[in-house]
Amino acid sequence: MKKGVAIVAGVIVVGGVAWLGATWYTGKRIEAEAPARVKEVNDQMAKALPAPYKVELRQVSYERGFFSTKVRYGVTMSAPAAATGDKGFAIEPGMLEIDATVQHGPFPGGALARGHIMPNAAFVHAEVARTEALKAIFALTDGKTPLWSDTVIHYNGDSTGTGGLAPIKASQDGMTVEFSGAAMEGSFKRANQAIKGSFKADSLVATNPKDEQVDKVAISGVAMDLDTHMGKFGVSVGNTNMQVKRVELQGRQYPMSLDDLGYKLNIGEDDKLLSGEAAYSVGKFRLGTTDMGGGQAVIKLANLDGKASEKLAKTYSDLASAMMAESTGAAEPNPKASEDLMKRVANDVRDLLVASPTLAIDPIQWKTDKGEARITYSLALQPLKDTDAPVQDLVRQAIKSMQAHAAINRPMAQDLLARTFVATAGATPEQAAAQASDQMQSALAMAQMMNVARVDGDNVVADFVYDGTKATLNGQEIPLDALLADAVGATGEAEPDMPDGLDSDSSPQTDGTMLHSLDQATIGSLIEAAGFELEHRTDQYGEPELNITPGASGARELYARFNECDVDDACENVMLQAVFDAITPPPYKVINDWNRNNRWGRLYVDDNSQPTLEMDINAYGGIGKDGVEAFVQTFLETVPQVNALLEKTPKSK
Repeated sequence: MKKGVAIVAGVIVVGGVAWLGATWYTGKRIEAEAPARVKEVNDQMAKALPAPYKVELRQVSYERGFFSTKVRYGVTMSAPAAATGDKGFAIEPGMLEIDATVQHGPFPGGALARGHIMPNAAFVHAEVARTEALKAIFALTDGKTPLWSDTVIHYNGDSTGTGGLAPIKASQDGMTVEFSGAAMEGSFKRANQAIKGSFKADSLVATNPKDEQVDKVAISGVAMDLDTHMGKFGVSVGNTNMQVKRVELQGRQYPMSLDDLGYKLNIGEDDKLLSGEAAYSVGKFRLGTTDMGGGQAVIKLANLDGKASEKLAKTYSDLASAMMAESTGAAEPNPKASEDLMKRVANDVRDLLVASPTLAIDPIQWKTDKGEARITYSLALQPLKDTDAPVQDLVRQAIKSMQAHAAINRPMAQDLLARTFVATAGATPEQAAAQASDQMQSALAMAQMMNVARVDGDNVVADFVYDGTKATLNGQEIPLDALLADAVGATGEAEPDMPDGLDSDSSPQTDGTMLHSLDQATIGSLIEAAGFELEHRTDQYGEPELNITPGASGARELYARFNECDVDDACENVMLQAVFDAITPPPYKVINDWNRNNRWGRLYVDDNSQPTLEMDINAYGGIGKDGVEAFVQTFLETVPQVNALLEKTPKSK
């Protein structure tokens, strides 16, 4: 019996000695490896940040005990001085420090308490330390550290842990900020730099009653999940998801809110190629109390050559660092270095095209209970054949095909516009519906006139196709050189030759001025420029009106009638009207056929059997001056065409 007790006691003693020895050895190993780990962190930050900015982690103190070690780290940051000469933002030594308590393995108490019963190298509790510079921050968190973490470190370098941000409640001069705090957990695998983790925060509310625009911002239900690892080409691959339950803005005009915001990113790879997909979504958007619907946008990239992508990312980082250094005065301008960097960009892009990458936006979508609007876009690229060609030719070579399709449900769009008027302008549903109808007719008329869109049942549709040889918009071929010139922009290349009579020196210049109201002077000058005489007057209700001499147009009477005008006769809407001689019997079939094929205006028979042509121009929300001119010209050119059509109709004798 005594012998058995002695054996057990011996085993316990040996085990205790072994544990103590392992604990001592682990503590010594941690101390020996600490400088290397600090250097590793600094190297990673140096790679991630532009060159003029420098963030450094340094060891301030190290007190090793037998079972645990206390370490303090300091974080410093320097930024370049501003171009004005002002000192750049900096975190000086002693301002931001981190206290860490390291419990030595193989069985650190913190790890055992969290269910990690297998041997581990260490358990580390770290938190932001109270410093003189952070006194104000600690006051907001009621004396608690604003950021902390608990981490179990395994012998192979892997780690798992939890962390948190402290709740904050602050008020000053009527402004308040309340933050619920946040919880984090995650794991790290050293072999492939895999990170798996989550972040959750319940709420953040900021109020400022003095703000005239937005006096309250509330964000609730923030959650983020991350599952990535370092890929073959220096890019983190895997999934990132973020959700926000609600974002609410309140102001003196009208509140708005966004529900169920989402963001998803997936990056994948195979032996040679990278691919990616990003999705953005809004479950519901409210303007005031009005439901404006929800939508999504999905962007996809495929066939990205991995090695070329890695090179391009490095070149872009170098270029961004150089530009930032020059703009902040941290480095003198170096034209030769800039030219070399741009050559690197060109070479990297050329290499990227070898794998024929593709881009797709499928879809951009917005939905309400009335219908949806959907846009899709695809671009297929191909390797360059002649890398010394002019830029415009390089673009032509690179694009293998390009397609875009838009389908907007007209009732949905008109209803959405009406909802906006109700929510923002205080219009009644009836007023909003009428105003939305007028604007839709005007916009659709302009789109059809310019062949930007066409009507297909209840949908407004637009199709663009480029097959590598020609481009078409809604089935009509468009000049490819002009299209590519717009895509390239100002490159310094010579402009393409234009057809006779349309050279750049003699082509009409467009006026991009935005008009937010219409008046007699603006509309009258356009009508007079078309060769018509007119008289300025007011109608029986005191609204401005132009009485236009019909001349050879074939109309009996011509008017421009203004409405929704202010005291200065600046009006939101003008109706162009042509009245023709009465026809008996009225040519209803001819008129119906015309309306079916020409949705930009309306042709009808009034109470006196007189065919009447009308078109509205609406400036609510702004309209380009060149657009107004196009409307007026189209109307005046259409009047004689309608007259010729009416003259062919049979009349009773």
